[in-house]
Amino acid sequence: MVSPFYDSMLGKLIISGRDRREALVRSEAALMEFNDTGIATNAPFHLDLLQRQEFRDAAIHTRWIEEEYL
Repeated sequence: MVSPFYDSMLGKLIISGRDRREALVRSEAALMEFNDTGIATNAPFHLDLLQRQEFRDAAIHTRWIEEEYL
């Protein structure tokens, strides 16, 4: 359990690539290998997001997550 007195961001995954496509592929691979045993994270949400064609095509808008996930 992470105490509320600590920053909720325990880690950050930073990915780069020659272009958007490569960065997306690398991001998906990194998240699939991510070991988050023991605490709840939002890694599954980010993996799902990366697998959505609309996101991969950058065909989203500022309310897209709210409309698709909530």
